[in-house]
Amino acid sequence: TLPTATPPSIASFRMTLSRPAVLTGLTTVFFVLCGNTAGISFVRPFLEAGPQLDVKTISIVLLTFGVAGFFGNLIGGALSSRSPALTAAGGALVIAAGTTVLASQGSTTSIIFVAIAIWGLGFGTFPVAISSWNAQAAPDQAETAGALLSTAFQVAIASGAVLGGLLLEGLGAVAPIYSAGLAAVTGASVMLLVGRS
Repeated sequence: TLPTATPPSIASFRMTLSRPAVLTGLTTVFFVLCGNTAGISFVRPFLEAGPQLDVKTISIVLLTFGVAGFFGNLIGGALSSRSPALTAAGGALVIAAGTTVLASQGSTTSIIFVAIAIWGLGFGTFPVAISSWNAQAAPDQAETAGALLSTAFQVAIASGAVLGGLLLEGLGAVAPIYSAGLAAVTGASVMLLVGRS
């Protein structure tokens, strides 16, 4: 339950952005979502170029990602009540694990399905946890903090799509997948090193 607050204003945005915990959450969101979007947007070229999966199998792989994400949402909800910081960082690290396994070992169908399920589980956990973190970072400015979080999500998604495309063209199909892991580790580090302090 969140308290009723006055409508957001420019002053409330400035005040909310001045809080270190809010900035930590927004920075974490940018890294994790930017990398994740870069990877998932271009996972099909990777699966077609490397393991050479057909369209039907790729569809099932993406379905696996979605189903795992659903269970990640449930896990994120359960764990966030205890520690949003650890849950958000943990979700990001699970993303990093899944993407790294996929990029480095994803030559067989079984490994691909395991890696994409791990990736989806982490990605499902992360948004729930970071939303809890954001709400606790500015409980008296819930509407403003929520608007800032939504904006950070959209900027990260747009940036990730551009980044993934550039990496795909410049370095090949595996580069966006690796970038997702690297960005997720960076986001987790921000939350663990700055957020928890």
